[in-house]
Amino acid sequence: MGYLRIASELHMKLGDVSFKSKSYPKALEHFKNALALFPPTESGWKPYALTCSAVEGTGIQKVWNMVEDYIRFARENGYLEHLRTQQAKYWMYETINQNLLDSFYKSEAMEQLIAQTEQRVLNNEISSFTAAYDLLKEYGGNK
Repeated sequence: MGYLRIASELHMKLGDVSFKSKSYPKALEHFKNALALFPPTESGWKPYALTCSAVEGTGIQKVWNMVEDYIRFARENGYLEHLRTQQAKYWMYETINQNLLDSFYKSEAMEQLIAQTEQRVLNNEISSFTAAYDLLKEYGGNK
């Protein structure tokens, strides 16, 4: 059995189990019960279980409607906008971090000092924490 979480719903794939099989409704009931145990979603969406089968061509529209309902719900309550602002903030910090790392490691002066300091750590002449602090201090990032 495989699981895919999409748009705050839990979709189940039962592989070769027929949509008309007696185990399908039972599995659906298990998922409905499991959803009741999940903590509330950040968006406020209350997920629900549906059945569908691409092989048998059943329930696909119901699942798509649920995805559209979620998108509408998340837009109306501002959750999508919240996610966009959080993503923008994340990428701002990710860009800063990547540029700092690139600047630190690609500096010719630092490359040599890093190699020397690494060897001192490997020789147990200096702790890894002291080495990191000293390198940052030399770089100018920890004044």
